[in-house]
Amino acid sequence: MSLLDKASLIQIPSGYKNGKLYSVKPNPSYGSEQISNGDFATNSDWTLTSSANITNGKLNVSAGAFDFFAIQTALVNGNFYKISIEVAVTSGSVLLYTGSQFATITSSGVYNYNFTSDSTQIRFRSSGSGFVGSIDNVSVKEVLNDGDFDFSRSSSATRVNSEGLIEVASVLGSELITNGDFATDSDWSLSPTAGTATISNGKLNFTNSSSSGSQVQQTSRNYVIGKTYKITLTVSDYVQGDVRLSVGNNITNYFDSNGTFTQYLTYASGLPRTYVYTDNSTLSIDNVSVKEVIENDVPRLDYSGGASCASLLLEPQTQNLVTYSEDFSQWSTLSANAATYVSDLVNPDGSVGGYKISGDGIYLAIGLLTTTQRSIYARSVSGSGNVQLLSHNSNGGLATFTITEEWQRFDSNSSPFIAANFYIDLRGASSTLSELYVWGAQATNDQSYVTSYIPSNSGSQTTRTADVCNNAGTSATFNDSEGVLFAEIAALSDDLTYRQISLTESSGGGDVLTLDYSSTSNQIRSYIRVNGTTQSLTHTLTDETQYNKIAIKYKDTHEIWVNGSKVASSSLTLLPIDINLLTFDNGAGNGDFYGKTKQLMVFDEALSDEELSDLTGQVNDSFVQLANFYNYTIL
Repeated sequence: MSLLDKASLIQIPSGYKNGKLYSVKPNPSYGSEQISNGDFATNSDWTLTSSANITNGKLNVSAGAFDFFAIQTALVNGNFYKISIEVAVTSGSVLLYTGSQFATITSSGVYNYNFTSDSTQIRFRSSGSGFVGSIDNVSVKEVLNDGDFDFSRSSSATRVNSEGLIEVASVLGSELITNGDFATDSDWSLSPTAGTATISNGKLNFTNSSSSGSQVQQTSRNYVIGKTYKITLTVSDYVQGDVRLSVGNNITNYFDSNGTFTQYLTYASGLPRTYVYTDNSTLSIDNVSVKEVIENDVPRLDYSGGASCASLLLEPQTQNLVTYSEDFSQWSTLSANAATYVSDLVNPDGSVGGYKISGDGIYLAIGLLTTTQRSIYARSVSGSGNVQLLSHNSNGGLATFTITEEWQRFDSNSSPFIAANFYIDLRGASSTLSELYVWGAQATNDQSYVTSYIPSNSGSQTTRTADVCNNAGTSATFNDSEGVLFAEIAALSDDLTYRQISLTESSGGGDVLTLDYSSTSNQIRSYIRVNGTTQSLTHTLTDETQYNKIAIKYKDTHEIWVNGSKVASSSLTLLPIDINLLTFDNGAGNGDFYGKTKQLMVFDEALSDEELSDLTGQVNDSFVQLANFYNYTIL
C-alpha cells in the first residue's frame, strides 16, 4: 500500500472553481435528501408568503425588500450540508439562510454551497432591493465526507501561469446565450433594419445588408453592470462586410474575415441584451457564446520562478499605491524625454503594446513612505547593462540592477525618497543603459516583501483583499486518537508572524492541532490544545521561505519531521482531539496561513518512522516527480 492510499485527505493544487479548491481525496459522499418537493411539482411542503407561489413546476417570486418568501423545516442544527439550487433572476437577488445567512445569489444559474446549519430551517429571503424571478430543483444533503476547501477573496488577483505569464486568476460562468449554435430557428429576434437575416444549416446568415447596418438580438440576458464577459463567435462564408456583437451598449471590435474570434467586454450601460450587428455584409456566424468572467473568490495556482509544479498561493490584503502601474504616459518626466509607446512590445502578461523609458527617466507623485516596498518589471531595449531603478538618482545607497533583454522583476525596500515619489531614474554612476522597457510598477507599505502583482491603472490605488481557504473535511476524514498532518510549504517572508494550518473543531476555539510559522525567525511550531491545555514543539528551519516538507505526528508521542528527519518529539497525553476540519488558520479565524503550498495531506493513522522519513524526505519540483515518487498514475 502506498502512502497516498493511506492518506484520508490529499490536496495537491490542481482543480478549482470560484469559491472552491478541490482536493484529490476523499471523494465527497452525502446523506439522503432532506428537502421535500424540491422540484416544486406540487403546491406543498413549503411555507410561502403572499409574494411567492408554486406554479408550472417552479417557485415563482415577486418579493419586496427582505421578505422571507419560502421556508421549510428539514435540517438538524449543527450538521454540515450541501445545497444545490437553480435560480432565474429577473431583478434583485436571493439570500439563503438557515438561522443566519450563508449565501447570496445575484444572477441566474445553478449554485452549490456547503454550510453548517445553525437552525432546523432552510429559508429564502429577498435582498434589500427585492427579488423577482423563480427557484427550482432545490436539494439539501448532509455532507458525510468531503475534502474540498471553501475559498474566498472579494477581489481579483494575479498569478503566474504555467507559461510564465502574469494573468488574473479567473473562471468562466455559465452560458448566457441560448441557441448560440443556431441548431433551431428560435431564441433570436430576426428583425434587421435592412437586408436579410435567416437561420439555416446551423448558422445565422446575413445577406447584402445595407450600409445603415442590421441587427438581431436576444433580450433579458441577466448581465450585471461592472462585470466582464467573454464573447466568442465564428464567422464563415465571408464575402463582404463585418460583424460585431454587443453586451448592452458595449460593443466588440469589427470582425471582417472567416475565423473564430474572442473579445472581453465589461457591461457598463444599456438594456441587458445581446445584439449581433452587421454592416453591408454577406457572411454567416455560428457558435455565439457569452460567459461571465469570474475573478473574485478564485484560488490561485501559481507557477512563479519557472516552477513546473503549481503551488497554492495565499496572500494577505495588500494595496498597490501606484495609480498607473502600466500606463507610463501618465507619469511626469525628469527631462524632456517622456515615456514612449511601443506598439509591438510584448509585456510580461502577454499583452502587446507598452512603454520605453529613455533619457533621465520619469516619476509618479503618489506620496510614498521611505519604507515602501517598490517593484517593477524591466528589460533592456537591446543588450544588457547596469541601471539604478526605483529611487531618485540623488538618494544614497541606490541598488544597482543588471538588466537584460528578458523581463525581470526588480524590487527595493531600503532607499529613501525625494518628495515621496516613485522614480524610474536612469541616471547614476553605475548606470550603463539609457533606455528600458518597463511594466507593472507596484508600491506597497503594508507588506515588507514583494507580493504578487496588483494591476492599478484607473488613476486610483487598488487593493487586493486577503485569500481565505478553510473548511475541508468532516469528522469522518480525521481520527481523534492518532494521525499525521503533512505539508510541503514555503513562507512568503520571514516576517515574524504566526501563519497556521490547523486540524480543528468546526465551532472554532476548541480542540486544535497546528503546524505554523511562528513569531521567531525561521521557526516552525506545532501545538496541541485539548480542553484548554496546550502542549507545543518547535524547530528552527534553515530558511522558511524555501520549500520544506513537514509532518506533525500525534498518538502516544507528538513529533515534528522535516525533510526526512525527526527534529522534535515529546510524549503526549492530551488525546483525544475533537477535530472535524482542516483550515489555513488557527481554527478560530486568526493566524491565517500566508505562503505557498505544493501539497497538503492528512493521515487518519500514525505513520511509522520509515513512512514519515519517506513522506518528508524528498522535495518534489514537478507534478510528474511528485506522482512518480508516490507511484501515482497520471490520467
